[in-house]
Amino acid sequence: MTRVVVISNRLPVTIHPEREPGDGDVEQSSGGLVSALRSVVEDFDEVVWIGWPGSFVAEDDQERVERRLREESSSIRLVPVFLSKEDVEDFYNGFANASLWPLLHWMTPYTRFKKVWAESYRRVNQQFADVVLRLSRPGDLLWVHDYHLFLLPLLLRKGNGEVNEGSAANSPRHQPPTPIMRPKDLPPPLDTCEEEEQPQDGDRSADDLASRPSHLPDRLYPFQFLSADGGGGEAGESGQSPKNVRFGEEVQDFDSVTSSKVSPIKIEPPYKLRIAFFLHTPFPSFEIISTLPNCAEIVEGVLGADLVGFHTYNYLRHYRSCVVRMCGVTPEIDSISHLGMRTKLGVFPIGANCQSISEAMQSERFSEHLRTYTNQFQGKSLVLSVERLDYSKGMPQKLAAIERYLYQAKEAKKRQEKGADQQHNEEDEHVKIVKERAERLKELQDRFQERRGGKSAKGGSKLRTSFRKWVGDFINYAGSAGDEPLDHTRTIFLFIAVPSRQDVEEYRNIEEEVHRSISEINGRYSTIDHQPIVYIHRGVSVDELAALYARADCCLVTPLVDGMNLVAKEYVAAKDKTVGNVVPGTIVLSEAAGAAQELFDALVVNPYDEDAVADAIHVGLELTKGEVLEEESRWEVTDRMRKAILQNDAQTWARKMLRELQCSAGEQTLGSGMGKLADHLPMFTARFFFENSQGTKALFLDFDGRMLKQDDASEKSVGDNDKICPFSSVFTEEDDRIFAALSARRDLAVHIVSGASKECVDGLFGQYESITLLAENGLYLKRPGQKWKPFCPQSSVEWMEKVKPVIELFCRCTPGSKSEEKATSIIWDYSGCDDEYGLFKAKELMHLLALSLGNLPCQTMESHDSCLVEVKSLQVKKGLATRMLCILQEEVREPFTEIMCIGDDDADESMFVDAKKAAYTVKVGLGPTMATHRLRDANEVRQFLGAIVAQKHAGTGTMLNGDSMALFKSIDERPGSSSPIDEAEHSEGDPLDFLANQEQESADAC
Repeated sequence: MTRVVVISNRLPVTIHPEREPGDGDVEQSSGGLVSALRSVVEDFDEVVWIGWPGSFVAEDDQERVERRLREESSSIRLVPVFLSKEDVEDFYNGFANASLWPLLHWMTPYTRFKKVWAESYRRVNQQFADVVLRLSRPGDLLWVHDYHLFLLPLLLRKGNGEVNEGSAANSPRHQPPTPIMRPKDLPPPLDTCEEEEQPQDGDRSADDLASRPSHLPDRLYPFQFLSADGGGGEAGESGQSPKNVRFGEEVQDFDSVTSSKVSPIKIEPPYKLRIAFFLHTPFPSFEIISTLPNCAEIVEGVLGADLVGFHTYNYLRHYRSCVVRMCGVTPEIDSISHLGMRTKLGVFPIGANCQSISEAMQSERFSEHLRTYTNQFQGKSLVLSVERLDYSKGMPQKLAAIERYLYQAKEAKKRQEKGADQQHNEEDEHVKIVKERAERLKELQDRFQERRGGKSAKGGSKLRTSFRKWVGDFINYAGSAGDEPLDHTRTIFLFIAVPSRQDVEEYRNIEEEVHRSISEINGRYSTIDHQPIVYIHRGVSVDELAALYARADCCLVTPLVDGMNLVAKEYVAAKDKTVGNVVPGTIVLSEAAGAAQELFDALVVNPYDEDAVADAIHVGLELTKGEVLEEESRWEVTDRMRKAILQNDAQTWARKMLRELQCSAGEQTLGSGMGKLADHLPMFTARFFFENSQGTKALFLDFDGRMLKQDDASEKSVGDNDKICPFSSVFTEEDDRIFAALSARRDLAVHIVSGASKECVDGLFGQYESITLLAENGLYLKRPGQKWKPFCPQSSVEWMEKVKPVIELFCRCTPGSKSEEKATSIIWDYSGCDDEYGLFKAKELMHLLALSLGNLPCQTMESHDSCLVEVKSLQVKKGLATRMLCILQEEVREPFTEIMCIGDDDADESMFVDAKKAAYTVKVGLGPTMATHRLRDANEVRQFLGAIVAQKHAGTGTMLNGDSMALFKSIDERPGSSSPIDEAEHSEGDPLDFLANQEQESADAC
C-alpha cells in the first residue's frame, strides 16, 4: 500500500496558541474532505495532512504546536505550515480571497489586485512546496486542494528536478515566478530511496553502466565525452583513459560503454512525484480569468499535476480553453501534453458527508430537535436556506424572490376570503394563473435540460418523466378544484446565514443589505402569530442542522455561482423516511450550482429570475405539502435523489480520485498516446553513429521553419529569399555554421526533406555544395551540383479541384485563416485565428473532408502545433522519398551503413515508419510518434547536430578542424543549455559513480 499526502490551505483543526494544552487549544473541524479521508485511511499505509493551522504562531511556540498536533493526530497525521502575519494578510485575505475568489465566481466588480499580494502568493506556495518535498517519499500520492495552491503542482515538479526552469510555456502574458531551487535543507536524493550497496570505483564494469531499464523517464547526460583539449574523449596511445575537462577524473572503461548501441544513460530525479489537484470552486471562462495580471502563471501552475479534477465538465472546458489561449498548448479532450509529461483532466463531483449526517440522525439530540421543530412548525410549510454570507450566494436576489412569493400568496388569500359570488367570478382567473405558473416552470426545466445537452436519440428531451407527471398533476388538480387548500401565507423561511469575512467591506455591505431586506419583508408580511422569515446569524450544530433538513418541506439553494453546493446534497441525504417525523421534500436549485448537474429531480431555476424562483417555491410546496400527490408519490422523487446521493458520497469521491491518480501517474510518458515509447536521444549517440561501421552515413533532416526555431536566436537575413520563403527569418547564423560543417563531412550524406516549395528550400540550403534537397514532401529532388527534377512522377492531383472550394469556403468564414496551394497538396493555415475558434473550425473542416474525399488518392492531416490542416497526395510522402533514395544508393553506390531521420510533425511519421529497422528515427518535441528516439526542442537538435560535427572521420583517426570543435563547444556552453553534467561537476568522487548512482535510484523508484 501507499501513503496519501493531502495539501490544503487549512489543516482540519484550528490552533489557539494562547490557550493551555488540553483546554481547547486544538479545535477540530468537520467537513466532507475530513470525513472522506478518515474513511479511506484503511486503504493506505498512512494519511498525512499538510496545511496552515489557522492562526499565527510565534516562532517560539511552533515546536510546542507541532508537538500538540502530533498528540492530536489519530488516523491522520497533521503537519503545519506556519505563516507570518504579513503572509496571512497578503496571501489569504489579499490574493486568495480578494483577487482569486471573486474571479473564480465571475464577480469581477469585487476583484482587487496588488503586486505585493501576488508576491506573497508565490512565496507561500513555495513554502508549502518546501514542506512537501521534505516529507515526500517514493510512492506517495500528493493531493493538492483548491485555489490557494494553484502554483504548487509545478513548484513541486521543479523542486524535485522533474522540470527545467526554462521549460515553461512561453506566453506573452506569462510572468514567471522567482527561480525555484531544491530546498537546501532537504535530505540528499540518495537518502530517499532504499538501494543496494554500490560497488567501488574499480569494481564497476561497463555492463553495470549499460544495463539500465529502457523504460525509465528521460533525463540525459549530453556532451560527457569531451576531452580537455575540446576533442573527443578517446584513449591515447598508451591506452590510458583520458582526463575529462568537466570532471577532472579518469573515465573508466569508456570505449566498452559506447562500443554498441545501448539504451541511453539518463540522469533523473530519485523518484517521480504523483500529484493530483482538485478545484473546489468553479473555474471561469478565459475572458474572466484573463483580467488577472498573472493569470497565465495560475493556469500553468496547475499543469504540474498528473491529474486535475473539477466538479463539472463546464469548469474543465473553461480551464482547457485557458490552456489553449495562455500556454500555447493544444490539449486533447481529457488530457494535456506538455513539459514532457501528460496531465489528465477529469470531472469528479464531490459528494456530501453522508456519514456525518447519518451519525447525527442516530443521536438523541437529533430526536429532541426534530420533535421540537415538528411541533413548532405544525400546520405550516418550512422552507430552509443554509448559506454563508457571501456575495456569490445571491442572498439579495433570493430575498426578492421570497417577497414576490409572499405577495402572490397574500393576493391569493384575499381572493379566497371574498364572497361566494365574487369568488366564483374570479375562479377562472385563478386557475389560469396557476396553470401559467406551472407551464412556466415546465418550460424552465426543458430549457435547462436542453442546455445540458440532454437530447435523446430521437431528438426528444430526456427530462425525467416523474417531474412532468408532477407538473401535470398540479395543473389538473388546480383546474378541477379551483382552489388551493395549502395556505402559502403560513410559509416560514428559515435562514441560517453563517458569518463570513466580516472584516472585508464587501461582506459587511452584503450583510447590511440582507438585514435591511429581511426587516422590510417581515414588517410588510408579518402578523401577530406569524413571521415569514426567521433569521439565524450563526452556525448551528450538525445535530440541529440534520433535524432542520429532516423537517423542511423545501430547500432553497439559489447561489449566483457555486462550485458544487453540498447543502442541497446534505438536505437530500437527511430525507430518510425510516426515521420518524421526517417529511419528503423538494429542492429549488440554481442552475449555476454544480449540484444541478446531478440532482435531476430538483426544480432548477435561474437565480436572477425572481418570478421563476417564486413559482418554483409555490409548486414545490404544493407537490410535497399540498394535496396534489399521495404520500407515496411525494416520497418517490425524494427517494430517488437520496439513493444517488448515498451512492456518490464524499468517501466514494475520494477513493475515485485517488484511484484515478494512481492510474494517471502510471501512464506518464513523453510519447504516450500512439506507437512505441521513444527514448531520449543521448548526445553520445553521435559518436557510435560514426564509429560502429565504416562507410557513408545518411542524415535525413526535416526543415519547415519550426524545428530549428528559437526565441532568443540571432536571426540571419537571407535577402530576397525572405519574400519567397516564410522560414528564412528563423534560419540563424548558428544554423549556417552547423550546416556548413555538416556539408564538409566526407563520410556523411545530408538530406533536407521539407514540405516547403523548391524556391524556399533552395534559397536556404542551395549554397551548401554537398547537401541533397527534397521539396514538397519529396515531389522534387535536387542533388548537389544539379537542377531540380520531379522525383515522384506518378502522382495524381485531380482530387485537388474538389478540395479547393471547401478550403476557400473556410478561409472566407474564418477570419485570420489563409490557404496555400502546392504541387501535390493544399494547406489551410489557421495560425492567425483566435486559438480556440481556429481549433474548432479545424475539427469541422477535418470532419467535412473525411465525408467528401472518400476513395480519392489523398489524405487529410491536422497539425495542432503548426495550426494547419493539409490535404495531400497519398502518392507523395517523405517516407516514400527517403526509401527510394536509400534504394538508389544501394543500386548505384554502396548502401548507407547508418541512417538517421529527424523530424517534428505528422508528415515526418512516414519517414519513421518506412525507415529500415536499424535506422535511428528521432521525433522532436512532444506528442505521439512511431520514432524510436526523441529530442525535446530546437536547442537539443542544434546540440546534437553540433555533436555530429565534432566527431572524427571514420577510418581516418583525425578530427575536423578547430572551427568545428569551437562550434560544438559554443553550442554546449550556450546559456539555457545546461545539462545534468553540471550537477556532477560539483559532486565528490568519480563522475561515473554519480552517473551510475542516479541510474540505480531511478531503477529503485520505478
